[in-house]
Amino acid sequence: MSLPANSISIRDADENDAESILNLLEKLWAFEGEIPDAPMRVEDLRHLLKFDNQMRIILAQIGQQVVGLAQWGERVSIPLGGKNLWLWQLIVDEAHRGQGVGRALITELKRLSAVHGYKRIEFFVREDNPSAKNFYRSVEARPTQQKERWIIAIQEPV
Repeated sequence: MSLPANSISIRDADENDAESILNLLEKLWAFEGEIPDAPMRVEDLRHLLKFDNQMRIILAQIGQQVVGLAQWGERVSIPLGGKNLWLWQLIVDEAHRGQGVGRALITELKRLSAVHGYKRIEFFVREDNPSAKNFYRSVEARPTQQKERWIIAIQEPV
């Protein structure tokens, strides 16, 4: 059951939110069964939130409790003809799913996209997460052509 929109507040994250953000990330990693090789430490995240202007995270709160987040950034695509919002993470605490939290975060991302002149919002969805796919369809997202995600891990210099 969805909560009234005015009971969910959306705000920018700051360095004081590092523990709440890591708590949500740890729940995501447990759900996905993928713990990063070098998980973020609270003090490192605090530093990034305070000093890195590329670290963009919005939080969803119910009362004083952080119940969701969206980490996003700008991505420029020459083939697509401009700037897009890249959604790195959208996480809603399991206890608050189905209450309008994810929808409130997406609504704010759409607003931010309009303000910044982004042409679209892009993101990956795990193939084995049908509930996420259903959610994104409910907010008018659609899948694009299939691509494999590849990564190159950068090791610290020796």
